[in-house]
This record gives sequence, structure tokens and C-alpha cells, in this order.
Amino acid sequence: MKEIINQILESELNKAVDSISEIIGLGLVNKVYDVNCKNKSYVVRINPDRNKEFEFWKEKWCMKKASSLDIPSPEVIKVGLIHDLPFMIMNKVEGSNGSKCSQDDQLTIWNRLGEYANKIHGVKQIDELKITTYEFHPIGTEENKDLDLMMTLYFYAGLYISKNKVY
Repeated sequence: MKEIINQILESELNKAVDSISEIIGLGLVNKVYDVNCKNKSYVVRINPDRNKEFEFWKEKWCMKKASSLDIPSPEVIKVGLIHDLPFMIMNKVEGSNGSKCSQDDQLTIWNRLGEYANKIHGVKQIDELKITTYEFHPIGTEENKDLDLMMTLYFYAGLYISKNKVY
């Protein structure tokens, strides 16, 4: 997989890779890698299922929308395919996993996530594509059409704490 990541960074960003380490234990769906290049770090996500490319495009839209709502989100640099493997390149957001924080910090994080949820509830459709969130990924009835978008945004709002600032 490291050779594929090297190919992705070289072909898509014209970057030589200094180091690659797999991020283990923080997700279930994708293979996720911390990639360091000269003066820049990235996160590369790869899914072994060719049919999941659309999920990465949806997540890119969600992260961009979250960012526009002042919800801290990584920048998605590129979504694509290599050897029939969907991939996403994002800038690396420094921080700590919220599950490893003190209880006081966790409470602050949950309060902040509540604020983000309030902002997310205002998102009703995907203006850029002129389709509703229900059409993006139907999960049931029209009444719960925003659930998938909200869950994706919650995930990407993240539980990041960076240098005395809780996001």
C-alpha cells in the first residue's frame, strides 16, 4: 500500500514522500495513512471498494460545507482513483483524539459538537449539485433525509484539541 501512496502523492501533488505510517484503531471503513513530505503533512484515505469513490466525493462536499459553517475541517486536496482504489488526500490537522482527553476536555468537546450540530441542522440541500441529502445516500424515508449528512459532518467536525484550543 505504501507504494500506491507514493504513486498518489507523486502523480497528484508532485510531492516526494519522506514517510508513511498507517493510522490504526481510529476508524473502521478506510485505510488511513499519515504521510509526511518535505515541509507538509497529509492524510491519505484509501478504500478497497471501487464503488466507494462517490462516498469520498460526498465527504469532500460535507467537509467543505462544514468549513463554510465555521466548523473546523480538513481541506480535501484531491479525490480520485488509482488502480481502481478510491482515495482522498487531505491536509493534516494536528490534534489529539478526543477519547484520550480528560473528562473536562471531553465535556467541552461535546458542548462544542452541540454547537456544530445546531449549525448543521440549517443545511437542507446540496446547492452545488442541486440534489438533496436524501438523494446523495438514501437511508430510509424523506423524514430522515438529513441524518446521513449530519452524521458525516459530526464525524468530520472532529474531536481535535490543538495547543490549548478545543475545537
